[in-house]
Amino acid sequence: QGIDLTHHTQDGQWTLHTDRLQVTLQPSPSQLQVHLKGQVTFRDLPHQAITGAPKRPLTLLATLTYDQKQHALLLQSAKIQQGGAQVVAHGMWDLDSAMPRRLRLQGEGITPQTLLQYAPAQFLLDQLQGQLSFDIQLQKPTGAQPLTATALRGNFSLQNGSWTTPYCAQSIQLKTIHGTLAMADLQDLTTGKLQVDQITGTLANSQIVGSLSLNDFQKCHLQCTARGTVDLAALKPEAFQASWTAMAGQLTLDGTLDAHLKTQALAAQTAPQITGTIKLQQGRCKTTSPQLLWQDLNGHLTLEDQALVVKTLTGSVGTSNFCLSGTFQHPGTLWSSNAALPTATAKVYIDYLDVDTLFSEEAGAEASPALFVPPCTQLDLECDIQQLHYRRFQGKNVRGTLRLQGHRLKAEKLQFGMAGGKVTLHSTLELGKDSPQLRTKAKLQGVDLSQLFYTCENFHQNFLLDKHLRGKVSADCHWKLQLDEHWRANWKTLQAGIDVQLYNGLLCDFPPIQQLAAYVPKESLTAVHFPALKNHISIQQSTIYIPTMEVYNNVAHMQLSGTHTFDGKIDYNFVVPLSSAQLLPQEALATDALDGINLHLKLQGDVNNYKVIYNVQALKNSLKDDLKKQGQVLKQILQGTYRSKTNIQALTPDDYFEFD
Repeated sequence: QGIDLTHHTQDGQWTLHTDRLQVTLQPSPSQLQVHLKGQVTFRDLPHQAITGAPKRPLTLLATLTYDQKQHALLLQSAKIQQGGAQVVAHGMWDLDSAMPRRLRLQGEGITPQTLLQYAPAQFLLDQLQGQLSFDIQLQKPTGAQPLTATALRGNFSLQNGSWTTPYCAQSIQLKTIHGTLAMADLQDLTTGKLQVDQITGTLANSQIVGSLSLNDFQKCHLQCTARGTVDLAALKPEAFQASWTAMAGQLTLDGTLDAHLKTQALAAQTAPQITGTIKLQQGRCKTTSPQLLWQDLNGHLTLEDQALVVKTLTGSVGTSNFCLSGTFQHPGTLWSSNAALPTATAKVYIDYLDVDTLFSEEAGAEASPALFVPPCTQLDLECDIQQLHYRRFQGKNVRGTLRLQGHRLKAEKLQFGMAGGKVTLHSTLELGKDSPQLRTKAKLQGVDLSQLFYTCENFHQNFLLDKHLRGKVSADCHWKLQLDEHWRANWKTLQAGIDVQLYNGLLCDFPPIQQLAAYVPKESLTAVHFPALKNHISIQQSTIYIPTMEVYNNVAHMQLSGTHTFDGKIDYNFVVPLSSAQLLPQEALATDALDGINLHLKLQGDVNNYKVIYNVQALKNSLKDDLKKQGQVLKQILQGTYRSKTNIQALTPDDYFEFD
């Protein structure tokens, strides 16, 4: 009791611990017969690769004979038991190599967990349940030297089996399995081969029939085939992707797998080779981020050359129907964190995409969840969307390419109809930073100005509204801004340049303009026309800069320039020719008497509290310029080179006027 029996070999050592063992010895001149009865535990085995699980005591009843001349151990009969498992053995053992010369093992009632104590850890036996029986023979070639390799061959069967996998909600039930096992060299795990010609597994309404071959017990090279149907409701969707829930539908598959297994997991020393076909029928799935319901999913897919080829996949998400086709490289990322990250080239057609409906359950959220994009992922998605609805946006014939390269998402040649016109844009979103940056170039052609403001929700201000505007706008725009982790725009970082052209424009009942009524005929301020207007508007440091531009109608015309900050501070300059003003009875003046004389006004304050004042500085600058021009005219008169367009009329004293 409590004795360790150790035997050293060139490959390691055997250690047998006697928990309680009765030993009877019967010596003779050349032999020693031993009767054993009791409990023992193997603590050390020659190969560290097969010391997987903790060892439990074995009940031993055996008769063996030690032959001194052959330096061998003859096992006449031995019965080993552990729980309900039993192994009967007999044969001859070469003590020099610690390997049998010949040995037959017959077992029954053995659980995979029992074998896990002595089998290679790569075998994943902890996921397998059932009652195993086997008949295995170990044999050296006849006449071989003591150190010659011992070969193994035999057969086995599994009764009442089941296999537990993290991808299934329940264990897969296995019908009786029959297979063969062979090793050319018992001390070399790489020579091992396990073969099962037919495996039938059932899971809920699923049934799969296949075969399995496992070669090289060191790397565990697995080759298997499978065909049958899979009930998606019996799977654990979160095991594939954390955001998937409530899967339903049916998969019909016929394929092969060629892979290498590692301890306790399906991983890729080399990428798994998967080939076959998949048919999806009436699939259904929910995603939690974002919260979407995918249903009526039907498609035909093939697996080949490390690629998942989607010949056609149709379905609906929310109220939108779609049709997808394309190629996804490295689909093994679904089950292996070590597999290469996926790349994809695909086309999608959607008849009507209602973004509001898709994200209706998250409408109350202040911001969308942050998006995680794995590095090195590549996606080329060619889009064709007949109608796109988002809040007030109504886009038609949305076509273009979305390209994801690493941490960079691009929209290339994205075109769509909007507000009676056409929009083309190129946009780049840098995702790899703490503050994602958006860069965009856009071209607008013939877009209705009032609808543009309405669609863009008046650009989140209540000063200049869609009801104030009419006309068609064309523009070339470029801008960049930063987003926070929740995809909210940081408007303080916005930098933009806009070359705008407005045709048949109209500014209707705009309150700040109405305050010019004391200086400009009121009827000209009710509807300010812009038959054709061009300007370059820039945005820097939370401020909109509007260079000087002329606006006019049939009653009056004026010049407008100024700034407008994002926090509502306004500073507009108006230059009104005195000939357009209503300060004087103009019928008493000559036709061009007021030419070149301007009224300079300034509108200052914020959008809720503003007033019109004289722009004294601008008036001084104007007078300075006018005096300079008058000096040039006087010089030309003295030189006799001045040519006036109209006759100069002398003014009577009553025609003189002064500014306060």
